[in-house]
Amino acid sequence: KGRLAMGTQRGREVYELMKMGALDGLSIGYRVDPKGTYYDEKGKRRYLKTVDLMEIS
Repeated sequence: KGRLAMGTQRGREVYELMKMGALDGLSIGYRVDPKGTYYDEKGKRRYLKTVDLMEIS
């Protein structure tokens, strides 16, 4: 889930591009909270329950 800053020109532009289907992916930067991380029983897959979102592009 997320929110767009619709009070900004960029927010409105992104919203319109999303409605048109012109955006098909994004990149995120985050910091992992060690207390919100766990691994599956084989230790091969990490699950992130809590992160600090730093940026979206």
